[in-house]
Parts: sequence; structure tokens; C-alpha cells
Amino acid sequence: MDSPETEDLYGAVHAVEQEIVSRKAIRQIAIYFLLVMLFYILGSPGPSSIAYIPIQFYLKDRLHFTPEQTSRFFFWAGVPLYVGFLFGYLRDRWKPFGKGDRAYLFISPLAISAGYFWLALRPITYNGLLFATFLSTGFGVLLGATIQGLMTQVAQRNAMAGRLSVIVMVTTNVPSIIAPTAGGWLSDHRSPQFTFYLASTLALVVTLMTLWRPHAVFSHEHVSEETKPEAGGESALNIKSVKEILKQLRKPSLYLPAAIMFLWNFSPGWGTPLTYYMTNTVKLTVEQYGSFGSIQNFTMFVVAGVYLLLCRRFKLKRLLWLGTFLGVLGAPLLLLIHGWTAAVCVAIFVGTANSIAISAYYDLLMRACPKSLEAAMFMLGAGMFALASASSDVFGSWLFDRGGFGLALLVTAILTALVLPLLQFLPRHLVDYRDGELHTDPH
Repeated sequence: MDSPETEDLYGAVHAVEQEIVSRKAIRQIAIYFLLVMLFYILGSPGPSSIAYIPIQFYLKDRLHFTPEQTSRFFFWAGVPLYVGFLFGYLRDRWKPFGKGDRAYLFISPLAISAGYFWLALRPITYNGLLFATFLSTGFGVLLGATIQGLMTQVAQRNAMAGRLSVIVMVTTNVPSIIAPTAGGWLSDHRSPQFTFYLASTLALVVTLMTLWRPHAVFSHEHVSEETKPEAGGESALNIKSVKEILKQLRKPSLYLPAAIMFLWNFSPGWGTPLTYYMTNTVKLTVEQYGSFGSIQNFTMFVVAGVYLLLCRRFKLKRLLWLGTFLGVLGAPLLLLIHGWTAAVCVAIFVGTANSIAISAYYDLLMRACPKSLEAAMFMLGAGMFALASASSDVFGSWLFDRGGFGLALLVTAILTALVLPLLQFLPRHLVDYRDGELHTDPH
């Protein structure tokens, strides 16, 4: 039996077993995930969906929802996100039709598309909108778990968690750049039904992409088929595997990254309160507000490229501290916005802080995911991220209605600052080295 020191070496033991990643393979990986994530996020329900802002303003302007009512809608519609680790566990343990990830990549977008198509064909009601969004979100989480599980496997197989966390950021922020502006325009110029047809079409593109099977992404499927002789092995749904995931959930190396992601994204001053403040108080138009989000996301996209260099030069712990500190400073700056020029400046600063911090958090999460449970554990962190966003939106809307936008921002800054003491408790084998350096997991 191997000693514990040899179990999780990046660049040492795995360097013998893994393929050497060529520039061509890196390009193949980047292009594949860029396209899949682009159409997945634009077409699936979520804050970066092409349909998110149209739905938000349909609730606000047509149904005359208060901020609290709007945030509650998105909280309940997003419930599948909060238990995303269960969808990830399903992906890790069950390979439908013997096709594994490609089966999920084929089926899930079809179900998402069907939900949008159903909405487009009938009169829009609150209950119908909530029901269809809830179901589409569930299949979207399964699709996301599949994509993120693939991403984590590629990262660990090639000792590139830091560099591939940049790909996660880039492929996440490309649709985030497009969706706010496009969603604002659609809200002003097109009917909700048109938006649903468009989102349905975008989701279907992911299904079509199952025809492409790049070796740099799916090479693990060949290894799995050769090294797992028993059908009921480690990929099976059984009591032993359930005990394994419960054991993994007790590890601090997993719990701390998930807790950090929750605290970072628990931001009562963002989401619905920010929407109402920027449009009702600052008097930005819907299109300007959408552009504010696009500028922020474009900045995140650009700075993610800088992180590609930073992760090779600095240890992860330094990047975690830098991103979190900038995030604490970013929230109060929103109060300085009194017009479009100030909004642009604040969007750039906040985008920079978010890009460094979230890139580092994804880097940390990929390093902490145990083998054979990549999607489950990645989605645990992602689920905490989504739960924080939705629950803080409800809480923030409550604060906004009773104490104003300033109070919501103050609470945001305090909660973000709580991440700083948690950083001191992260295991050294996760954070005390640069991307690509040799390291040993002592456990």
C-alpha cells in the first residue's frame, strides 16, 4: 500500500500517470469549456441567464412585486442550486446508458429547453413561471455539475488547478458579460415569450455539442473503462459510497472552502436591493443597469487573465488574502454612485476584486475535491455560493425595506470581512504552494 505522502502529489506521482498537457491540448480544453459554459449559462436559469433580467423586471413592473417578493421568487426557484452536491453525487456515481458525462450533456439541455418552451406557449402566471423555472434550474444544476466535474478532473489530472480556475472564471464571465445588457434590451424591446424561445434555443446548443468529444477533456473515460472491472465499483450508487461521501463531508479541507464561498457571496447589499437602488434612487435606466453588470463582468474576465500569471508567481494563500481584502473595500463604494460615470468606475473596481477572490476560491475548491467525488464536492462549494446569494437577497431585501441601502451594504462588508479569519485555518497542503509546484497531501 502506498504511503499517505504519495496519494495526492501534484506534478510528482501524477506526472508519471498523466498525459503531458501540450499547448494544443490546453487550447482544446479552453475552447470546449468556453463554448459549453457559454451556452449552458446563457440558456439555463440563473443570474447570468439571458432570461434572468427579463424575468426580474416582469415581476417588478408587470406583477408589481416588492423587492422582498422578487427575492423570494428567486430563492424558491433556486432551491436545486442549494443541494447541488446531490446532483454532483449523482453524476459521480451513476453513468446513464454507459455514456457517463456525455449522457448528462445530452439529456439535461433538452429538459431545460422544454421548460422554457412550455412557458413561451402559455399565458405567464406566477405559479407557472415558478414551476418551470424550478424544474429548469434542477436540470441546469445537473448539467452544471457535469461540466464542473469534468473541469475538476481535468485540473487534478494535469496539476493545473490554478490555471484551470481561470478557465472557469473566463467561461463563467463570458455569458455574464453578454446577459445583463442583452437581458435589459430584451426586457425593454421584446416580449417575455420571445426571451423564452431564445433561451430554449441556446440550451439546445449544448445538446448538439455532445457530437464533439475532445480527447483532452474526455481521456479519463478510457482510463475508467480499463481500470474499473466491476460494475458495482466506486462509481456505483450503494451504501458504501454513501458512507464515503459522509466521511468526506467531515474533512475541514472541504468544509472550509465551502464556508468561505458562502460568506463571500452572502451579500445583502447586492441582488434585488442593488437593482431597486440603482434604478429607483440613482435613476439608471434598465439598459444602463444591465450595462453596469456587463462592465463588472467584463472586468472580471480581463482580470482573470492576470490571475493566470499571479497563480504561477504567488502562493494561493496570498491571493486569497488579496482578493478578500479588496472585496471588503468594494461594498461601501456603491454608495458613491450618483450617476453613470461613477457607476462605471465602481463596476471596474468591484469586478477586479471579485475576479481575484473568486478565481482563488475556485482554485482552492478544485485542490480540495477528492477523487471520484469531484462533481459532488465542487457542487457543495457551488451550492453554498448559490445559497448565500439567494438567502442574502431575501435578507437584504428585508434590510432594504426597513433600513435602506446603506444598512444592507454595511452588513455586506462585515460578512465579507469574516472570511479573513477563516483563511488562517486552511490546511497548508492546499494553499502553501504556487500552481504547478510539487506538494504533498499529508492526510
